[in-house]
Amino acid sequence: MSNSAIALISRAEYLTFERDGQTRHEWVGGEVFAMTGGSARHNRISGRLFARLLPVAEATGCRAYVADMKVVATDFGYYPDVMVVCDPETPGEYHEERPCLIAEVLSPSTADRDRREKKNAYLSIPSLLHLLLIRQDDTQIEHFFRAPDGRLHHHQLGPDDMIVLRCPELSMPVADLYVGLELDPTPRRLAP
Repeated sequence: MSNSAIALISRAEYLTFERDGQTRHEWVGGEVFAMTGGSARHNRISGRLFARLLPVAEATGCRAYVADMKVVATDFGYYPDVMVVCDPETPGEYHEERPCLIAEVLSPSTADRDRREKKNAYLSIPSLLHLLLIRQDDTQIEHFFRAPDGRLHHHQLGPDDMIVLRCPELSMPVADLYVGLELDPTPRRLAP
């Protein structure tokens, strides 16, 4: 049996590696993980959210991204499904550091990781005001948001609820993200 050590890479090495690579990777604590593609349903939900956010973001001087832009912090780099950044400074052509909104569409294979590891990492970003964890098999969204006093709040949204955002300022029905999709008729509540 051989002992093999995992070679950890730095933040700078990760950014260079991703810029020159053909495949997208996430970076967590120095380790790099290849990413897989999403389903048609996943793509349609994230696309609908992006389509609603883009004109509002651009009208207020913000930037909206879908899928291919990284958010990078001290010890992680992820590709959120949708991200909005209102900070006028751009740290680089291939990544952002200070988003105000991040949305992840939960895939069956990654939902646990998204709801634990990624959620905690994203919520550690001081500029983040909204985190949306969007289920794709039924109309359920977990909305984490930071109040003006800095306290973190959590709401579970269903098909009759509204998504209300401060960054960018937008209100939209949850149901709008799911138009035309065949969904599970018996939605389950998400555990906190």
